[in-house]
Amino acid sequence: MKKIIFLILISISLYGFGQKRSPNKFATQYDVYEYYLKVDSNVYKQTKSAGTVATISTSDAILNFGTTDPSIKLSGAGTYLINSNVLLDYVTTRLATRDTVVIKIKRANNTATNIDSIILFAPADTMNRIWGQFSIPDIIYTTSNSNDSLQINAYLKHATTHGYIRANKAQITAVRLYR
Repeated sequence: MKKIIFLILISISLYGFGQKRSPNKFATQYDVYEYYLKVDSNVYKQTKSAGTVATISTSDAILNFGTTDPSIKLSGAGTYLINSNVLLDYVTTRLATRDTVVIKIKRANNTATNIDSIILFAPADTMNRIWGQFSIPDIIYTTSNSNDSLQINAYLKHATTHGYIRANKAQITAVRLYR
């Protein structure tokens, strides 16, 4: 527990005093864990998407980037801090009405269920542009299973009439707080 508190304080000090980041760097406040906890894969898990962009459709499905999709398999029972981010953009999207995009963390095995989600409202008329980086609020997740698989899913409530909404990047991180 002391290590976790220590890491949170390091995270606040590293990211709280105006360190500049490249706008192209897709990172979270938990990057500091990657360096400290990487040696113990039972404590820290992270997956960053790789491959092509994932187009979001009306089907509730994992964001499919082709090479690496945003999913992690927890390596043991315990309590975890789960963090996730998705970078969205529009490509000549014209929506008849303000549409709803749902991004969620889902347990894919051991009785599949939705863990948490965010709901975004897309503007009614857009052009090509980055929409923004969206995070599902940090989750404290407790499991008694030794192999839970968590993934990021997304879907649109209505189909777009022209163009599409897509995810450029996504990541999901789990840090075991205690067993």
